[in-house]
Amino acid sequence: MAVVVVAVLAGAGTAYAAGRGHRHKAHGARGALTAVQVATAAWGVAASELSLSGTVSSAQSITVVPGVAGQVASVSVTVGQAVQAGQVLVRVVNPVLEAQLTEAQAAVATAQAKLAAAAAGPSPQAVAVAQAEVAKAQVALQVAEQAQAPGGGSGSGSASGGSSQAAAVAEAQAALALAQAQAAQAEASPAVSTLAPLQAAVTQASDAEAVVDAQVAQEAVTAPFAGTVGSLSAVVGEQVTPASPLLSLDGAAVSVQAPVAEQNLGLVHPGETATISSPGGTGSVPASVSSVAPAADPSSLTFAISLIPTSDPPWLVPGEAVTAAVVTGRTAGAVLVPSSAVLSIKGHPQVFVVHADHTVSLVDVTPGISDGTTTAVTGLGAGSEVVTLGQTYLAPGDRVRVTERAAAPATVSGSSIGGLLTAPVASTTTGAKGARTAGASGTAAGAGVASGTSTGVGGGRRGGKEG
Repeated sequence: MAVVVVAVLAGAGTAYAAGRGHRHKAHGARGALTAVQVATAAWGVAASELSLSGTVSSAQSITVVPGVAGQVASVSVTVGQAVQAGQVLVRVVNPVLEAQLTEAQAAVATAQAKLAAAAAGPSPQAVAVAQAEVAKAQVALQVAEQAQAPGGGSGSGSASGGSSQAAAVAEAQAALALAQAQAAQAEASPAVSTLAPLQAAVTQASDAEAVVDAQVAQEAVTAPFAGTVGSLSAVVGEQVTPASPLLSLDGAAVSVQAPVAEQNLGLVHPGETATISSPGGTGSVPASVSSVAPAADPSSLTFAISLIPTSDPPWLVPGEAVTAAVVTGRTAGAVLVPSSAVLSIKGHPQVFVVHADHTVSLVDVTPGISDGTTTAVTGLGAGSEVVTLGQTYLAPGDRVRVTERAAAPATVSGSSIGGLLTAPVASTTTGAKGARTAGASGTAAGAGVASGTSTGVGGGRRGGKEG
């Protein structure tokens, strides 16, 4: 492409040289102004790019296996079917696990019933029985006390009789105290020490149930992400284990894999922006570099990079060949002009500049990045009006009449390796990346026009030599 650009510019210079004498003869006598179209050179951003060829692939591709051993009960998908994340693909049945779950659920129910009974407190029946025992003991004590009183019973006058009656009273008192204690216990709320072990039993049973329940839940094999079923090996009735492949699933998201030659590897880093274009350039989508292979492919001696698009247009289909342009450097403060304004006159890139008095002059420029429509140049100030159409018969000092004015675009991007040239303007990158950009400029300069990262007239040639 660089050769083509130079050839076009050289052709424009030839036309200028051939028509110059004719222009003076035609307009010198009349003194008329030459009609031209101009554009205003403007500050902008120039980005150097590395052009690559790549292949679309699925960003995620896995082999789906069951979570538990068992028998395949049902298969809910077919090859090529699109599925959503969480959708059931295959169902496996394990009778042992289901029996364990039933037992665990029963154990939880039993523990919860015991805790509920204890937490409910004493029953009315138990309280009534305890109170009846207290009343009975009180009656027995009264009878014993009456028998001990003078004249209360036979033999009360003898020493042995009095001793026997006193013992009966003491025994009745002890029985009453015991009945009252038992009644108080029956009426009291359950103690924390009583409920704590029962609560612990419920927790333990529930945890055991959760473990078994989680295992049973794995009988349903679900899609970990949205995608397409690539292959299917599950057969209903077949015994499987957690190592048995059931199917393969390709994710809906895609990536682009592109090889990079070793000499260009230093230009590409994860996080760099890029543009992925469809075959024939009918569509494009922004992307970013997600990874760079640490080792070269032994057969091609290239390093694979992975690019992730910001969206998935319909033409990004796994297996499709695409092109990718990775931004390797970005420069601010570039002066941008329409490419049609740059002429090659006697081998020197120049532009016609229109002055306030309507005269024109030739200004030497150093072209940089160009996309064929816009070119970044040095040697020209922003705000200058350059001739874009009608300069074929112009000569320095001629007076012109401007028929149309246009502004140059604010950005331009182009390939710095094997294509167009890196703009010789100050780079905004710093550190290692800045050094990388300067190196890329030098490489591009070898294509035909010196360029680099220095500013000012002639700075591009010096920077290109250093690069």
